[in-house]
Amino acid sequence: MVGTSILILGGLSLAFAVLLAFAARFFTVSEDPLVAKIEELLPGSNCGGCGAAGCRALAELLAARKVDPGVCVASNPEANQKIAALTGQAVNLVEKRVAVLRCQGGRSRVRERFRYTGIPTCTVANLTAGGPKECLYGCLGYGDCLRSCQFGAIRLGEEGLPVIDESKCVACGRCVAACPRRLITLISRRQWTYVACASRNKGKTVKDTCPVGCIACGLCAKVTKSGAIVIEDNLPRMNYEKGQDFEEAVRRCPMHCFVVRFTPQTSSGAGSEPAAKA
Repeated sequence: MVGTSILILGGLSLAFAVLLAFAARFFTVSEDPLVAKIEELLPGSNCGGCGAAGCRALAELLAARKVDPGVCVASNPEANQKIAALTGQAVNLVEKRVAVLRCQGGRSRVRERFRYTGIPTCTVANLTAGGPKECLYGCLGYGDCLRSCQFGAIRLGEEGLPVIDESKCVACGRCVAACPRRLITLISRRQWTYVACASRNKGKTVKDTCPVGCIACGLCAKVTKSGAIVIEDNLPRMNYEKGQDFEEAVRRCPMHCFVVRFTPQTSSGAGSEPAAKA
């Protein structure tokens, strides 16, 4: 009886071994060695800024010549050129972007409606009666964006607002996705100024809440001769392709809503990028 059981078990083991060997041979997917070479050149941050699900997935797309060799936002020109040489493609110029915060309403400017004692994240606070801030559109300051950044480009300043180090920011977009109020956005590094407000309110409603909030007066649009500013949803929308003559708008904004990243060289041409921050 024991001998029969041993024979049966042995036979089953042999059969399963044969089946596994056959399956391993039949279902084996041959790997393109080019993928591994490309993956070694990528930064390995898996930030998703390229739109792919990590560096491995991007390497596969690059090996298949489905994306541009310069698509990785966290890579450097030298690595991009090496990838281009491996894939036989040219590196096209990709518009460099940077993350900016569309809010200036720090703790000294905007009061709180109540004391929040819940979980210290912007996402949870935003779900608690719209958050403690009087401005229902302003930054809550609990650092969800900071925790999402893999590159150490964000810190919380004295006002409780995120401070973005442009020299470290690669514009991967993780902070954009992490903010429940969508207050962080990616703009072109050529863009020398932007509107740091996301309030959909106007006039006295804004003034009573935030001293630097946009009141939708429309003056910025009126004084921008190129027509590159229009008012939509009570906020200025800036079209850099139409013009960059925003100096007068910045100067005459009664609420000082515009943040100047660097001084433009001319009112019609692209300004120089700011120097890297220490």
